[in-house]
Order: sequence, then structure tokens, then C-alpha cells
Amino acid sequence: MRIHSSLVKVKLALAIAVAICSIFILTAIFQNYDNMLLTIFDFLSYHTAVAPFKTAFILTGTGGQPDRHISYSTLGKEVSTLASSLAAEQLNGERVMLVYHDALAFIISFLACQQVGAIAVPAPPVYGNKQFARLQHIIVDAAPSAILCKEQTGRFLQQVGQKIIFTDTSDQSSINTLPTPHDISFIQYTSGSTNKPKGVVVTHTNLIHNQQLLKAAFNCTTASVIFSWLPFHHDMGLIGNILHTIFTGCTCVLMPAADFIQQPLRWLEGVSRYRATHSGGPNFAYDLCIEKIPAEKLNDIDLTRWKVAFNGSEPIRPATLRRFADHFAPAGFKEDSFYPCYGLAEATLLVTARRDTTSPVITHNNRHFISSGSIAAGIDMKIIAADTKAVCNDLEEGEICIAGESITSGYWQRDCTGLFHELDGTRFLRTGDTGFLHRGELFILGRSKEMLIVRGKNIFPNDIEQAIAGVNPAIDSNGVAVFAMDSIGEKIAVVIEIKRPAIKTLNTEAIIYAIEKLVAGRFGVTLHDIVLTSPFNIPRTTSGKLQRTRCPEWYSINRFNIIDSKEQLQKKAGIQPANGMLLPRNVRNYLLHLITSKTGSPIDAQIADDVELAELGIDSLQLVELVNAVNREFDLNIHPAMVMEHNTISMLAALLENMLWLKNEQNSDNEVII
Repeated sequence: MRIHSSLVKVKLALAIAVAICSIFILTAIFQNYDNMLLTIFDFLSYHTAVAPFKTAFILTGTGGQPDRHISYSTLGKEVSTLASSLAAEQLNGERVMLVYHDALAFIISFLACQQVGAIAVPAPPVYGNKQFARLQHIIVDAAPSAILCKEQTGRFLQQVGQKIIFTDTSDQSSINTLPTPHDISFIQYTSGSTNKPKGVVVTHTNLIHNQQLLKAAFNCTTASVIFSWLPFHHDMGLIGNILHTIFTGCTCVLMPAADFIQQPLRWLEGVSRYRATHSGGPNFAYDLCIEKIPAEKLNDIDLTRWKVAFNGSEPIRPATLRRFADHFAPAGFKEDSFYPCYGLAEATLLVTARRDTTSPVITHNNRHFISSGSIAAGIDMKIIAADTKAVCNDLEEGEICIAGESITSGYWQRDCTGLFHELDGTRFLRTGDTGFLHRGELFILGRSKEMLIVRGKNIFPNDIEQAIAGVNPAIDSNGVAVFAMDSIGEKIAVVIEIKRPAIKTLNTEAIIYAIEKLVAGRFGVTLHDIVLTSPFNIPRTTSGKLQRTRCPEWYSINRFNIIDSKEQLQKKAGIQPANGMLLPRNVRNYLLHLITSKTGSPIDAQIADDVELAELGIDSLQLVELVNAVNREFDLNIHPAMVMEHNTISMLAALLENMLWLKNEQNSDNEVII
């Protein structure tokens, strides 16, 4: 018995020694991973070995349910169990779509795919026809060999005609094939803010390199706590939060995105409750918190441990950062916690981020910009002029082009020739974003595809949107979308979401006039239509970005819930169709309405006919704009000089009536003898 007992002790000691040696070896390897090619699953294995009982993820409870905690050890076991099941399906190198409502089930499936070498294709969860249509597009484009989901979801997906693998149950098999770093890790479908989603091909090398950039930028360690409400299938939520947790060995708290949208307070309560050090989202999320969380709610919130509040994915507004810092300072939030950043799926994720100092705000071409941070180490960036293709100097605007190991090869099954720009033997990704560099900091102007060209002047929609958002407190600051209604950009419209409490009492006519005057005066743009709509009526991506390119379609099919619009006000002023064109029933009232929109000052309908336009506040520039608006509205060719000769209300009305009568007769094929 003593001999047997001794042998047991020796074996136990050897096992402990082997385990300790293994940990030392793994630690030595991972301390030098910069020079190695690894996969994200290798990092899971490492943290499972060195900190098996550490909490990897916490999933917040909803509807009174308790939180769910999972340790690195348990996570590793569940991933390996599912990976053994997937190995029997021989999915190495095959595309596998992941469709889950539950974040933890998604994480396990994603990591299991990484272990067996299957190419994961994250997809948004399906709640209805809208999400199902997007899912069908991804299925057609990616052509997956199988769809991984839970049995409950699988019943709904049977109609797509793909092989369904339920991950609730599994049959284990040995794993004989492992991925190599240069293999494809996953295909990340873009949010589709400017067009249909495209699948970005991300290799293991791309992913690990970008994880290194994230760690260097945001200083996340094993002691950090990440709090995330971002969609787990989206690049910022998946790569920046979930996979970065696995990479660094920290703890991540996951809350459903719907919980934040319904009650923004839950985000900050979560940061406080779990003592989160890292959390963030797009700019609109911070605006939403300012608008929806009153000061009296801050007494029970502690934001002192929030060290990195990253802001990216859409244009960053300096005013938002100032207002948020001021509003939540009583809860311990510090302005220097803000980390503006810039990234895109085609670059895996991160490209630039704030360093140790507060991001600068500069004035350039009469516009205020905040830096999106310094270029991450390992990223080569050039600003390329659109016309000459030359490299721009400091403060010169052009397309942002980038190169480096994080930069992907492009989109799945698409010709990506035009996606890259060759420069001195290096292939640079054309991001499609316009910006400029100043003292090593990147400043974003907007998306090139969304840029409006008005009489040769380049205007980015977000500039007009920000200006409109400040017209009236009833306007949702992140609910303004400016878009071109035609391919040549001559007709520009705007859709504006009005906050629900203000809808019933809003003076729609006054706000429409104020918006028209502002946009015409500041940007030289006469808006074809101004549509006031209800909250959450503008199309958005799953990550909350405005889909401006879908707005023309929605406008054409009357999909917006219209509270009031410029077009409706014009009809009230007396405009009706006649022989294929629009004719005012009362030209005088129409002109008064138009002049009011230019000056912003309502005019009494009983005003004397001999009042000159200058007395009504119409200067020479506004006069030209007024003539241009009439010409566009009725397809006329009135010269401004003619209006100067007919510069009273009655004379101008008579001129317009005659021009419209003449055009009406010509459209009716009646002979006109002058």
C-alpha cells in the first residue's frame, strides 16, 4: 500500500511538474508571439492553461434572469467539444454560416470553427422578414456548406435549402486538420451603409496583427474589463470586444444591443456595476445617452474606472464629446477617457486611435474636426488626391489609402482590382473615405460615395446633417439624412427624425423654413424636399449607421412616415399638376412662401403688392437663389435680370404667371404667336 501510495504521489508530482512546465513554455511562447504566426484559438488555449478559473465572459440577465458566467476553462472545454463534432462534418476550409441570437452560443461556435479550420461567416440573428432578406443575400454570396445554429432557429431556416447543423447536440470525432495562419479565419460582411453587404476575407494573420494594434492602442490587459452592447456579429463587437477578450485574457461583459437602444441608461449602469475599464460605440450612442439620461439618474452611477471610451464607426462630433463629458462628470467620467478611432472591416478593424494625449480639435476650411487618432504602428497610410493620384501633403484632402498586415485581400468572390492603389511597389487599400493628415493625426471628412457635388463644390452629407441637427431641440441629432435624389445630384433632399414628445406641438412650417434658410445660406444648396418623420424611420445598418443610399428608394415609394414636408407646404401654398407640369393656383402665395423660406421670416399674405423684394430681406445672392429655385421647380429659364426689372411682389407674380402660361401652351402643342 505504501509503495502504491508513493507511486501515486510520484505520478501526481510529475503531472504537476508537466503542467507547470507546459505553462512556462506557453508563457515563453506567447511573450514572443510578435515573431510567431498564431490563431485566435491558440490564445484561448493559452489563457485556459494559465488562468483556467478566470471569468472570460459575463452575459447580463434580461427579464429578471440572473447573469451567466463562463470561465476560460469551461469555455475551452465547450469549444473543443463542438470542434470535435464539427470535425466529423469535414468542414476544414469550408464556409460555415453562424446564425445565433445568443452571444455565448455564437462565441463557442466561432472559436470551434477556428479550431477545426472552418471559415466562419457571422450573420445577424433573424427576427423577421427584414433580417431574413439580409441573411438570404449573405447565403447567396457566401454559398456556405452549412449553417450552424440552435435547433429553435434551425426550424425557421429550413426554407433556405442549406445544410443545417444544430449545435445544441453533438457527436464527437477526432480533429485531424488544423488551420495555418495564412488560411481564411472568417468572412466579415460589411454593414452595407452605402450598398449591399460584401464579404471581407479575413485571414488568421490579418486578425492577429490587428489584435496587436488594438492592444497597443487601448492598453487592454488581463486585469481589464470590457463592457459591450455592440452586435456580436459586427466587426467592432466581434473583433474589438469578443476576440480582443480572448487575445488579452481579460473579462468581457456582454449586453444585448436591444437593451441599450431601449434604455441607454443600461449601458452606463453596466459600466458602473461591472467596474468596466473599456467600453464604447459609434458617436450616436453617446448622443443618445445625453438625451435620454437625466442628471438625477447619475447619483447611482460610478464611471471612475472607465479608462477607454472608444468612439468610432461613424463621423465623430467634437460637440458630442464635450457635452457627454460635461453631462456625466458628476458620475466620475473624465474627458481624457475618450479614445476617438477609425477603422473599417476591409482593414480587419483598427487603423488609427488616440494616443496618450487628448485628441486635438482643429478648424479647417471653416469646419471643426476632431482627430480620429494617430496611425497605428504597422499601418502605412497615404492620402491620395482624387484628380492627380498624387500623395497629398499635410492638410490636403484626398482619399485615405492604407497598407499593412491587417489589410485584407478584399471581398469574397468579387473583382477587387479597383479596390487597391499601387504606389512605389506597395499595394494600398482604397478605403473610400476622404480625409487629411495633420501632424500625424487623421481627420475624417466623410464617405467619397456619399459626397454631393453642387455646382462644382464638394459637400459631405454629414456636414449638412450636423448643421440641421442644431436648428431645433425637437430634431434627433442622429436622425438626419441628406441624400441626392438623382444620379447627377441636382435634387437634394433631407429626412429628419423628430423626437416623439415634440411631434404634437411642433411648428412644422417654421422648422422647415428655418432648415431651408440655413442650408441655402451656409452651403448654397436649395433642398428639393425637407421631410419631417417619426423616430427610427430612417434606414440604418445593424450597427446603427445611416443608410443614405437607401433613402432615395424609400422616398420614391413613400415609405417614410411623413409628419410634414416642404412639398406638402408647397401644395398648401397652391401648387397643382397641370398638363404634365406643376402650376401654382395662386402664384402670389407661392412666391411669398418661397421668399419666406429664403429669409426665414414669415410674410403676411396681406402685404402690399408694390413692396420691393429688397424690403422683404432678399439680397442679390438670395435673389439668384430664388430664381434658380423657380427655374428648377417649373423647368423654366428666367434670367435674374428679368426679376430685377420686376422687383415687386405683383410684378414678379405676373412675370411668373406669363412664363408658366407660355410653357403650358407649348406643352399642350398649341401654337403661340408673339
